[in-house]
Amino acid sequence: MEQLIPDLESVYGLKPRSVIKSKYFYIISANGRLYRLYPLTDDAEKNQMLAMLTGKCHAVGAPVCPLVKTTDGAELTEFEERSYMLTAVPKGRIPDIQNPADMLEAAAALGRFHSALRGFPAENGEIAAPYKKGLIALKNIKSIINRKNKRNETDKLFLENYPAVFALAQNAADVLSNCGLGCTYAYGAPKEENFIIDLKKTVITNWNTLNTSHFLEDVAYFLKRYQKKAEPPRLTREQLLSAYTAKNPLSDNENAALECMVDYPAKYIAVFKEYYGKHRPFAPLYVREKIEKELAEIRMMASS
Repeated sequence: MEQLIPDLESVYGLKPRSVIKSKYFYIISANGRLYRLYPLTDDAEKNQMLAMLTGKCHAVGAPVCPLVKTTDGAELTEFEERSYMLTAVPKGRIPDIQNPADMLEAAAALGRFHSALRGFPAENGEIAAPYKKGLIALKNIKSIINRKNKRNETDKLFLENYPAVFALAQNAADVLSNCGLGCTYAYGAPKEENFIIDLKKTVITNWNTLNTSHFLEDVAYFLKRYQKKAEPPRLTREQLLSAYTAKNPLSDNENAALECMVDYPAKYIAVFKEYYGKHRPFAPLYVREKIEKELAEIRMMASS
């Protein structure tokens, strides 16, 4: 982030002791408290939705960092043709992904947050839409390969794994098309660094990833990320889900939808889409490494 930050004293009434610029936001120490200032997207409608949802979640006691209004009572501030949002953050620590107790607490916090989201319906939408697009992408890539006179090693790798990957994508599209679930709001990227553990409760921060899909997408992301990043011995999927569902019980339809979301090879498809979209004659080493990594994850999730 190269842009300057707003005048915090005139806009928010804060006299900062320090301002630290991280990759995605500013960390501000003022009045004995910590704050995070987020530069938002250029989508004004999404920014207003984000501010609205943050306020509503905090009002019903969801584990989120409260939004700090400007001195004029606005929820967002405009500065240098950019929208900003300020939240108050407790003084705590980021969960350690290798610490089972921390991750169970993060799963429970995510459940409390999603339980609150149920009270704020999102606009209409089809949760199966991105999964159907994934199916189309797989078919298109196969057509590209079949038109080639000579196949390289990446082509062969794709075709070798095509039946299994296509079956996972087809199952997800079918289940989600028939599960009867509509779109909700979702956090978007519940990484462990977006949780703060303090003495009272765990809260979720970093709101600029909010999107309209379904909150089960968050759960699938959380489970898959943990499975990929945590070193053995790790918690089982059932242990994490137990902590989550204790705060946000899932229906049979939601459980079925979550299972196919977890199994869906989204990253694998994305890597191949990028590679074939650029019509590369061969795959650089880092592309092959990504593909092999995602294949390993697919196998690991299937066995867990």
